[in-house]
Amino acid sequence: MVEKGNKHYSKKIYQPAIENWKKAMDYYEEALKTAVEKEKIKENITILKESLFNAYKGKVNVHNKNALKA
Repeated sequence: MVEKGNKHYSKKIYQPAIENWKKAMDYYEEALKTAVEKEKIKENITILKESLFNAYKGKVNVHNKNALKA
């Protein structure tokens, strides 16, 4: 169990989000190969990687100020 504040969240809650982030990273990396505007895609890949890292550490913030810049 991951502890966040006074609440406990099981891995079941994080797993679907993590899988979706991984899929999104795959799509962004594929788009990076053909896109003209590569900077925004690179920024979004970085944000997704940070989100994955934070999720594994139990620090997911729903109101993340670094929302995707799509």
